Amino acid sequence: MVIRLRIFLVNAWFAFGTLAANAQALPAQPSIYFPQAPEPGQWRSSVGVVFTTTPPEITEEIRITIPAIDVNLQRGLSKHLYIVSRLQTQIVQSNLTLGLRWAIPLNDRLHLSVGDDISGWFGALRLKDVFNSQAYGLVNYPNASIGYRLTRDLQLAVRAEAIIDWYYRSQVGSLAVEYKPRTVNGAALTFVLEQPFYNRRHVTLGLRAVYADFNWQFWSLYETFDRNLFYPQLLFGFML
Repeated sequence: MVIRLRIFLVNAWFAFGTLAANAQALPAQPSIYFPQAPEPGQWRSSVGVVFTTTPPEITEEIRITIPAIDVNLQRGLSKHLYIVSRLQTQIVQSNLTLGLRWAIPLNDRLHLSVGDDISGWFGALRLKDVFNSQAYGLVNYPNASIGYRLTRDLQLAVRAEAIIDWYYRSQVGSLAVEYKPRTVNGAALTFVLEQPFYNRRHVTLGLRAVYADFNWQFWSLYETFDRNLFYPQLLFGFML
C-alpha cells in the first residue's frame, strides 16, 4: 500500500510539473521595449510618435505638447546581445541614438537586460532677418530593463535610465556657448505595454517620465532654470 502511494505521488508530481511547464511555455512575441534579444541576424523595427509636454516652469500657464516621429530599428548579434538604434525628429530638430543591449531570460515570463546608448541631437531655427540659432549635443543613457509577460499576448516592460550630458554647443548669430559637463543630468523611467492590435500587427503604448536639467527638444526656449524639471512623454508605435 505504501509503495503504491509513493508511485501515485511520484506520477502526480511529474504530471503536475508537465502541466505547469506547458502552462508557462509562452511563445515569443514581437517587441521593441521588452528585454528580449532578437535571433542573431534578425531585424526588428517600429514606427510611431512620441508626445512630450513642456514643464510649467518653462512655459508658465501654457502647456505645449510637442509630437516627434519615432523610428526604432534593432538587430540581433548573438543569443543575448543586440544593437539598437532610434531616430526621433521634429523637422527642425532631430535625435539619433545607437546602443547595445544584453538581455537574459530568468524564466519564460521574466526577462532582464542592461545596456548603454549614445544619443546625438541637432536643432536649427532660422527666420530671415529675425532669428538664427542652432545647437547640438551628445548624451549618454546607461539603462536597465525588466520585462514580464502578463498573458500570452500582453507583455510589460519597465526601463530605468541615467541621463549623462557629454557635450553641448549652441549658437545665436555670432554668439556661441559650449561646454562639456560629463555629469549626470537626470534620470528617466519608462513603462510600456506591447500587444497585438489588428491584422496580426503589434503595437507599443507607454509612458516615459523624464526628470532632468535639460531636454534636447526644448533647446530653442533657452530656459534659465538650473535645476531638474519633469518632462512627461507618451509613446505610441506600430511594429513592422
